[in-house]
Amino acid sequence: MMKNDNPPHEAEALNPYGDQIKNVREGFGSDVSSQRLTPFEEEILARAENMQARQRHPLVALDLFSGYCAANARRLSELGFKAHAVDFAPADPAIAAIVDKPNHSGGVLHYQEVDLRQFDPSIFDGKLDLATCQRGLHFLRYNEARHLIVELTKQLTKGARMYFSIGAVDCAVGPGYKHAERPVADRWHPLEPDLGGPIHVTEPLCLYKDEDIVSLFAGLPGTLLRVERDDFGLFVVEFAKD
Repeated sequence: MMKNDNPPHEAEALNPYGDQIKNVREGFGSDVSSQRLTPFEEEILARAENMQARQRHPLVALDLFSGYCAANARRLSELGFKAHAVDFAPADPAIAAIVDKPNHSGGVLHYQEVDLRQFDPSIFDGKLDLATCQRGLHFLRYNEARHLIVELTKQLTKGARMYFSIGAVDCAVGPGYKHAERPVADRWHPLEPDLGGPIHVTEPLCLYKDEDIVSLFAGLPGTLLRVERDDFGLFVVEFAKD
């Protein structure tokens, strides 16, 4: 299993989870994945490692809202995947030397700068084996998120997995969220300033309730394997394509 290669420095931590104000995309917060692996991300990488170990050719992975450091996509490429990082920000110059170049494990990291609303999953031509989006889907309106998930599902191979962590109305930064009681399709509001400001999350969000997560995946050709909460109160979601 891949180890956490960026353990938190507790003396500098912004919160009990070890997160710091680092690699910030202003309005969208810090890039947590470039600092540490959450337990959910560790699970995803462990499964990815097992998947790739059974194959003779590189599998294909996607990391949406990857951050400009493309940390999780880079980790996937080091496991042997053809890993596609997608983010609205330009790639960090520090990763320029490795983008589009095969590595020692036979994997490769690709980077695409594009808004998630304009991203076209059909580039995978039905050959996507794993997709992940950590702490990003709530920056889309509900209908935009649903459309993205529907289109992603079309590109998954049989048995492929998708993994999401998604903001909840009652997560650690959810108190006071002004659209909490609106229908999910109408929720679109920033966090309260005293909660969003210190972590540089000031853009509007759509925060979710349990039933909204179920509706995101309703009717898709697959199984919602898991809807749980992490220590921060975010939904962690696993979906498998039939």
